[in-house]
Amino acid sequence: MKQEPLLKDEEEKIVFRNSNNKSKKINKDVVILFILTFIVVYIFSDTLYRFYLGFKYYDYNSNDEIGVIIDDTNNSNNNEEEIPLNSVILNNTYNKINLDNCSNSISLLKRFYDNSLTLGELTNNEKAVLIFDSYSNEGCFNNFILSVDEFNKTAKSIFNLDNFADNFLNSDIIAYDNFLVNYDSNTNSFVINQEICNTCNNDFIKKSIVNATIKDDELYIYEKFGYFQFVENNTYNVYSNLMDSELLSIYVDTVGDKNFTDLDLLKTYKWTYKKGNDNNYYFVSIIQI
Repeated sequence: MKQEPLLKDEEEKIVFRNSNNKSKKINKDVVILFILTFIVVYIFSDTLYRFYLGFKYYDYNSNDEIGVIIDDTNNSNNNEEEIPLNSVILNNTYNKINLDNCSNSISLLKRFYDNSLTLGELTNNEKAVLIFDSYSNEGCFNNFILSVDEFNKTAKSIFNLDNFADNFLNSDIIAYDNFLVNYDSNTNSFVINQEICNTCNNDFIKKSIVNATIKDDELYIYEKFGYFQFVENNTYNVYSNLMDSELLSIYVDTVGDKNFTDLDLLKTYKWTYKKGNDNNYYFVSIIQI
């Protein structure tokens, strides 16, 4: 019997396994993982950024707990960050200056809506009238008492002025536009009588905020304004200010509710406020743009 050799020369064969399915599975898992990671990072960074902006622009001295959410998508070119029109900041700035042509004197309205006005151009008496107006109600012969502490608090909140009442501590009755004011040293308060009744007559004004933005330490409020001068039969001449110098349109109030809605016809005024050391914003100027 012929014995087979222990070692035989055989052709070595290498078997290759098909790994295409496994590679495809790994590639697919990597792509899915990458997409999920990107989404998580984006959501986290966006939430963190909005939290930071809300904290940065929140009014710490306000009793309102509503924060401010910033949306800078429409103001990327000028670096102005838009804020919502119901924000705490607007309640503590724009809404504190009560300007209408029924409780205010016409002269004060003209001062604000005569193309431009800065805080430095307002007299102490005009600032006092604005403070009194923020406490008065529309109507005739409105009388009220305002403590010196409350007067100073309001002067600080609007104009960033300390101890502003020191300019008015006089026992004599003094006239400030449509107010007669008497300082009562016994109660350390002002006794205020609103003397002029309904200065608006048949005329009216229209004010409406278009948008508000923040840039660095300044707040900008953009407002549409028009002065509607009565002519006859529910017809009004619409002017850009109370100087009657620029006629914008003629408005016929067919319903009789003075609900003028075509704001694009009106001029835009820009209110500027500057942030103080206490993180509140204070009036600086108003200008027609």
